Amino acid sequence: MDAGNSLSGDTPPATSSEGKTSIEVMNKMGYDAMALALGDLALGADVLQQRAAEATFPLLSANAAVRAGNQAIGKHYVIRQVGEQRVALIGLTEAGEAPGFIIADPIATARKIVPEVARQADIIIVLTHAPVSFGRQLAAAVTGIDLIITGGDEVIPNGETIGSTLIVHADVAMPGHAGRNLGIINADFDAAGNLVKQTHSVMPLSEALPEDADVAAWVQAVSQ
Repeated sequence: MDAGNSLSGDTPPATSSEGKTSIEVMNKMGYDAMALALGDLALGADVLQQRAAEATFPLLSANAAVRAGNQAIGKHYVIRQVGEQRVALIGLTEAGEAPGFIIADPIATARKIVPEVARQADIIIVLTHAPVSFGRQLAAAVTGIDLIITGGDEVIPNGETIGSTLIVHADVAMPGHAGRNLGIINADFDAAGNLVKQTHSVMPLSEALPEDADVAAWVQAVSQ
């Protein structure tokens, strides 16, 4: 899962390919979903539609729409069957402005969509590039969310629980951005979908880890 701002980055080939290479490698890694953040929307609607067609996973935003025609730019949510439980992944774009798009209030959007999703899923996860402070506001304002994966520059290395909602950060943001760390969440839910145990850790992606031969070959090819 990805909280967003991951398509174009700040270096080639992601920038020169307008996120195409980002989608290619995320496909290889078997992503389940990615939230669309303001940095992703900066690519524009036409490019994002191309990236969505190339992705083997959905690009999610329940509150971002193309201004022309007010058409959704991504799926609002997706539901995955994991064992005997149905897990819903909701994407929320952080509040702000992106040329060519309308960004609805993310908390107001969550108030509308979480009850709809709760009728279909046992576990609800929200992906958003908004900071941890927003995650706290969302958890306090909207009941029924089990896990919020946030972005931004605030750091909570061990996660934080508000009510029955666990809030974690995608990685340690400063330093540690741009794939330097992998955020790992082990969350145990009971048969009713209630969170009963969790551990949250950050793994540095250093040279001590062995390379995946397929991805290493792909990196070599796109870097030429």
